[in-house]
Amino acid sequence: MTFEEAISKRKQIKSYVIGLPIKEGKRITSLFIGSTNWDRMCDHMNMQNQKGHEIARIKFANESFSVYGVSENELSDGTPRWDMLNLGRWEEEILN
Repeated sequence: MTFEEAISKRKQIKSYVIGLPIKEGKRITSLFIGSTNWDRMCDHMNMQNQKGHEIARIKFANESFSVYGVSENELSDGTPRWDMLNLGRWEEEILN
């Protein structure tokens, strides 16, 4: 989907998915829009952090985007960890 479609999808599903469990009892705490191609997701996230959201959006304009549910966790040594679930088919993923 386009970035604009992903924004619309995020608005549409936000009230339904925040707080739902996704992995080992961890709950979705936030939503993130990123590249559908998981290999490009890291590039997209790094560009957002280094150059800002608008520059990343322009650079990745021709790519497909997805909405991800984010669960913030902590590893045993205290290192932060973010588990992400692609919510493109959230009804199937979460309700089943």
